[in-house]
Amino acid sequence: MNVTRADFWAWGVYAPRDGRMIETRSVKLVGADSRKAQLQIVNEWIVGKRKMLDEVDDVTVREQDGAYVLDLDYHLTPVADYILNRAAFGGFDVQARKDGDSYFSTVTGKVQRRDPQYAFPELNWPSEDWYDYSIRLRDTGKTIGAAVIDHPDNPPTTWHNSRTLWMVHPVITAVVPVTIPKDTALRLRYRVVVHDGDTPTSLLQKLSEEWRSSK
Repeated sequence: MNVTRADFWAWGVYAPRDGRMIETRSVKLVGADSRKAQLQIVNEWIVGKRKMLDEVDDVTVREQDGAYVLDLDYHLTPVADYILNRAAFGGFDVQARKDGDSYFSTVTGKVQRRDPQYAFPELNWPSEDWYDYSIRLRDTGKTIGAAVIDHPDNPPTTWHNSRTLWMVHPVITAVVPVTIPKDTALRLRYRVVVHDGDTPTSLLQKLSEEWRSSK
């Protein structure tokens, strides 16, 4: 009777979302210069009127070789033991534009795999250092894209990259359930690269090697 379930993705068909909200408490500019800006974002995860989890995000934004690079460092600390059941999707996600012809790619080229299926975690795409989504916009003909680079210190990850949902989505719950103990921070780190043109494979490899060696 003390178990509280929540769906902070606001996908209420299969999980409760009424009264579930992530409230932003502060956004601070920690530092900035001609090369980058650093921010800290503090959120609280709320169920009804009860705080369930504290979230502190450290974000660095910069431009490199014509692309925008966002380094995201999440610290998620629950007020009670927090169990993330095994699921095919959930957690960090980059939602992209859908108005044009698009494709996913890795360092080896365009991905030809079939789409994952939300009910079957084992159908997620395999672990990769990064996946990129690129789209040729229908109205302008311009190609743009975004890549997500995983960090090796994150929990074991597969990817729910759905062509029908236009998202780049690393998932830490598809392999096994994840428990975050009370008052213990789960740290998750992702690098997002937003670019013009087709997949900049060489740049993504360079940024991936740098990111994955960082502490």
